[in-house]
Amino acid sequence: MNSVEWLVRCLSKFGELFWSEAGIRTRNQFRSLEEDNWKGAFSVFLEAFAFERAGRSPHYSPAAIRALNKYQKESPAEDFEIFMWNEFSSNIENTNKRNNPIAPSSERSISLTVLISTLQKYNFNIIKWAHEMIEKGCIKSTYNDLCSVRGIGSKITSLFLRDIVIAFNVDESKCERAEYFQPIDRWTRRGSETLSKLFGKEPPKNDKESATRIVEISKNAGVSSALVNTGLWMFGAQFVRSERGFQELLSDPKKMKEYLLRKKKELNAQICFIDQILK
Repeated sequence: MNSVEWLVRCLSKFGELFWSEAGIRTRNQFRSLEEDNWKGAFSVFLEAFAFERAGRSPHYSPAAIRALNKYQKESPAEDFEIFMWNEFSSNIENTNKRNNPIAPSSERSISLTVLISTLQKYNFNIIKWAHEMIEKGCIKSTYNDLCSVRGIGSKITSLFLRDIVIAFNVDESKCERAEYFQPIDRWTRRGSETLSKLFGKEPPKNDKESATRIVEISKNAGVSSALVNTGLWMFGAQFVRSERGFQELLSDPKKMKEYLLRKKKELNAQICFIDQILK
């Protein structure tokens, strides 16, 4: 294993760290709700994903979940979309339909409630649907279906699909299009640019190329691209917190090892994690 591959494996360990701590709640929720009632699965999506678009109100998720809890029917019926919107908007002042996934469908996009209503084969369970579709190799159509919902763009869709892949330990070798579960933010974008240079490749020109590059680099290092993606975010947002420092450390495996040795003295609770990386 050369120093560049070690660096990528190091990032996958940061991904594992996230899923062993902060991400464990999401993992447990997904696993327990896959066979649970559809409302539980939908609530998780409403809480953690549906309203993650920048600039959204923090009151949206709780209002949507309250509306769902008031819906008394055992499965989504014809009135589901309108009921959800009326209940949701009655609790939110100056409700704006633009980019709101709960708002009624239009000619250009469907509502999240309509998507849920189409999942009868999966007991209307969005977690069960996404998991089974990925396992069947249908990740592209799943990605497109989620992106067709108003306000659920590529980043939210990829984030949800990545978390499904990790929570259920999906074999990535079965996923021909792993780039569909690579959410791209400032950290994964900068990370893919820096790692590309280390591998002697041209930096990605856009987010689509960044996603593809993370998959390629992870495959070359023999690690999960979903964990590397998580690790890039974890390392940047939770540890370094500086784009300049982030790129500096990723561009030099030697500096990364020195950084981890310094961190080992500061983070007693994570000594075992750092020892694994430094092996």
